[in-house]
This record gives sequence, C-alpha cells and structure tokens, in this order.
Amino acid sequence: MEYREDYHRELQAVRDAVLEIGTLVMHQVRQAFIALDTQNTQLAGEILEADKEVDALQYRIEDRCARIMATEQPVAGDLRELVTTIKIVSNMERIGDHAKHLIKALDRVSKPALEDAIPRLRRMADRGLEMLEETLRAFESRDFQQVIAIAQRDEEIDRMRHEYHDYLLNTMKSNPGSIPDSATLMFLNRFMERLGDHVTNICEWVYFAKTGHHVDLND
Repeated sequence: MEYREDYHRELQAVRDAVLEIGTLVMHQVRQAFIALDTQNTQLAGEILEADKEVDALQYRIEDRCARIMATEQPVAGDLRELVTTIKIVSNMERIGDHAKHLIKALDRVSKPALEDAIPRLRRMADRGLEMLEETLRAFESRDFQQVIAIAQRDEEIDRMRHEYHDYLLNTMKSNPGSIPDSATLMFLNRFMERLGDHVTNICEWVYFAKTGHHVDLND
C-alpha cells in the first residue's frame, strides 16, 4: 500500500510540475510585452534569465518521467500520461522561447514600428495564452472533450496572423524604408501564430493521454 501511495505521489508531482511550467511561460510572454511597451531593457534581461528556469524545469520533468517509466514500469493510462507529459512540456518550452524572440525586437525594430506592432502582436498572444490557461485547467481535470473546443480557437489567431502579414507586405511596398523593421515583425508575427499552434499540440497530447487516440486539431 505504501509503495502505491509513493507511486501516485510521484505522478501527482509530475502533474503539478506541468502546471508550474505552464504558469511560468504564460508569465514570461506577458512580461515580454511589458518590456516592449516600456522599452525596459532590465526587464528584458530578467526574461532571458527566466527562460533558463523554464529550460531547467523542462529537463527535471523529463528526467522524472523517464525515471518513473524505468523504475515503476507503469502501464496503460499512466504510461501514456508520462509519455505525453514529455511532449507537452516540450511545447511549453517553445512558447517560452517566443517570449525571448519578442524581447530581442527591442534592439532590432525602431520604436515607432514597435509601437504600431505591439497591439497587433499582443492580441494574438492574448488569445494563445487564454487557450493555454484553459488547456491547463483541462489537463488538471482530465477534461479531454474540452481541449477539442479550445484548439478550434486557434483559427482566430491564424486569421489575425494573415491580416497582419498582409498589412506588413503593403507597408513594405508603399514605404521601402520600412523593410528592415517589417521583415523582423513578420518573424514575430509568425512566432505569435506558433504560440497558438503549440497550445493546439498540447491539446492533442492531453486528448491522447486520456483516450489513447490521436487526433489532429491543427487542421
């Protein structure tokens, strides 16, 4: 009995760590926009340091999952959960990387162009973070049906990305001097779209962990 209690405590510790890394990356992205808004280079440096914390937590979670699989030989649902946890935290780490990409724009994009871009990029990020927050709740409650509805909202982020992409193209055509700024902003635009894609990937893995069936929610 004590052995099983220890085993279930280990599984719960993994689940708690997933929620922790999810909370960290959401904070990281939000702080990145504050740094851009305020041109705060000190905060930008803190975000880069926070990225190291996210990376370290990812490795600890992956190591813990591997250790449980090697020593406890879990089966069925528990094994799926551990395997998918590794996939989930990998996607979360990449979301944290997008925060890092955002703050690098402080040195690469002129202030007027950045001020114009921030509201557009933030709207995309806000939608993605809302999706991630709800996905974490679904992960915690094992509500695999909810993640399907969450993933469908990625279409809105895709639409915003295409609209901003067209806007940047038109800006470059009408004002060739804007090309360096606009080219960098195109990358950031793509990164914000990818944020939503990573959340959708997480939704797919949450669904698989519960059902054992793969579903493509990125269509």
